[in-house]
Amino acid sequence: THGCSHNACTFCTFYQDIPFRIKSPDEFRSHVAGVLDFFGPALAMRRSIFLADANALVVPMPRLLALLDVITDRKEGETRDMRETGASASVSEPSPLGPDALPDPAFPHLPLATCSLPPATLPLFAFIDAFHVERKSVADWQELRGRGLQRVYIGMESGHDPLLRWLNKPGNAVDVLDAVQTLKTAGVAVSVIVMSGVGGAAFADAHVRDSVALLNAMPLGWGDLIYISEFRQQPGSDYVRMAAQNDVRALAPDELHAQTQMLRNEYRAPDPNQPPQFSAYNIDEFIY
Repeated sequence: THGCSHNACTFCTFYQDIPFRIKSPDEFRSHVAGVLDFFGPALAMRRSIFLADANALVVPMPRLLALLDVITDRKEGETRDMRETGASASVSEPSPLGPDALPDPAFPHLPLATCSLPPATLPLFAFIDAFHVERKSVADWQELRGRGLQRVYIGMESGHDPLLRWLNKPGNAVDVLDAVQTLKTAGVAVSVIVMSGVGGAAFADAHVRDSVALLNAMPLGWGDLIYISEFRQQPGSDYVRMAAQNDVRALAPDELHAQTQMLRNEYRAPDPNQPPQFSAYNIDEFIY
């Protein structure tokens, strides 16, 4: 996709001037070829495919499968070319760099960990808004898992519904919980992103309370991720304007850090022996 299908959250400026649209298979095929050419041999450091932009998985199922076919066709085509030219490769000894350093002759840019998978099951990752998850059935998500979908990223932001409305975030806390349950039922891992400090001092207590409660209600475990993104106001965003109009004070650095720690420390995994992993999500790394 190009852009974001919602593109109205008050805190986000990533796609302000980018109309949302779904790429055609031909356009996506050209894009894939361009990515491979851009990376060249350096693509060996990449072990998965991330489907962008925002909300890539909102694409209706038939069109989404057609786009995934482009990825499959690319690898199968290279495999066929190798066979027709009589090219082959063999490995007689383990690589001193480990198995991931050994390229697949059918897809030499990618490490063995990726290339040894069947063509239709390259590991895929993508974003989706929580309220869009239910537009696909569990069977749909299972089919996508069979096509390589390994993990879905959901911008939960907060478990406090009044704050979500203030952020103009689509859906509510129940939508997020339902989305996670649907994906987990289908066998797809999830990454849930929570924003620490969003809503400032005005929403701080309720934000932490309801966000922790929502996270604790999710069937998260090994293979899932909880990202905590320390909130940064984006210049020119509606959030900045609304915060000024409503006297919403931003958290000081020590308050922001304390809220981040509370979100982590008050989480309780369903199975303490198989907990999800916590990680930081630095939005500044995505601004370039």
